[in-house]
Amino acid sequence: MRQNTKKCTMIFLWLIVAMMPVYANHNQQADFDFIDYQGNTHRLSDYQGKWLILNFWATWCPPCREEIPLLVDYMETHNNVKILGLHYEQGMKREKLDNFRDTYFINYPLIPVTRKIVTRFGNPMALPTTLFISPQGKLIKTYTGRLSQKVLDRIIH
Repeated sequence: MRQNTKKCTMIFLWLIVAMMPVYANHNQQADFDFIDYQGNTHRLSDYQGKWLILNFWATWCPPCREEIPLLVDYMETHNNVKILGLHYEQGMKREKLDNFRDTYFINYPLIPVTRKIVTRFGNPMALPTTLFISPQGKLIKTYTGRLSQKVLDRIIH
């Protein structure tokens, strides 16, 4: 019996040690590069000192389309906030995406979701999913569903 307890304790300690990098990565983001559709590079470190909103979205997603005007306005009226739109569709023709961006007056970079992004930030279970990174570079909140002004104001202070 004592042998089993010791074995369980060792397995538990091993799991804690194994999970430490995941937990640390979840709470503080090391630098990371995003490449937008224009070929521009955006690094997490570029936004140090500002709130960074990473918004997973798709053109076919009604709640995603509904929250775009809110995000556009929020970035225009808050100098301490930057938004990156993580476009969760593959194979969309560039012309169609450009027309969509113009129709919705999107004023923030649109970035195709890659395996690298999903590996680093997780695969959203639903769209839209929004990650909030503090000015200190820490992931503060992951919010699933359509954002509201109230939610934005409550998280970003």
